[in-house]
Amino acid sequence: MHGIQGAFPTNIVAIRDSADDVAIKTLSITLKDAIEARPSPGEPWTPHDAAWNALTELDRRAKPLAPTETRNFADSIRQWLNEVPRFSPDVLLLDRILDNALGNTQRPLKQYLGEKAFESLELPRLNVLEPGEVEPNSRTFDSVLPSLALGVHEYGPFGRTLLWHGARHLLAGPSGDASESRVEALQKVMFSFPNKSHLGDSEVPTIQEFVAELDLLDSREGIYEGTHFDAGLPPIIV
Repeated sequence: MHGIQGAFPTNIVAIRDSADDVAIKTLSITLKDAIEARPSPGEPWTPHDAAWNALTELDRRAKPLAPTETRNFADSIRQWLNEVPRFSPDVLLLDRILDNALGNTQRPLKQYLGEKAFESLELPRLNVLEPGEVEPNSRTFDSVLPSLALGVHEYGPFGRTLLWHGARHLLAGPSGDASESRVEALQKVMFSFPNKSHLGDSEVPTIQEFVAELDLLDSREGIYEGTHFDAGLPPIIV
């Protein structure tokens, strides 16, 4: 009787580990499918909610792990991404997340993505919040929209989904997220301009073209007058 009781913990651990492995595989394949997915010409680009949910669930599962275990956990995710082109902007972004923002690593996932969204603006001197503000004012919000559209242009829907959540964190109000109207505006701006390929080799529009296009989207809260936009190509975020 005692020997049987002693065997149960080992079996339970084995079953739990097996279930965890299956869950990690399933969630990782969801990420892989999202990276590879590409709407047909003429179809709208939209956030990939299943991929975001999979990534946040993987992040939740990684939180109790020690640093060494977290690295092994990240490697177990990577093994299911072997068939994805390693140097696509989407994969590079996910790689950096697995290295820097998974579980209890350097900083929380949304904070890290907010930093990446800020980097994509290429406006290093921008103050997102003015003194005394609890959320960016309309002028600041409007001023970053063309740069966001340009900064995410090389990404597919997967990478844009992650940076969309990052931009929401970057431009958040007291609730910790951007307001509903701003969330919708950010989605419109960041997903309305598909590229020909999300491997980074398509022709990149200019910032001036995005300013003109955004006028047609009606996504602004205020006006652009008097706002200076930095021209230039968006970086591959690494």
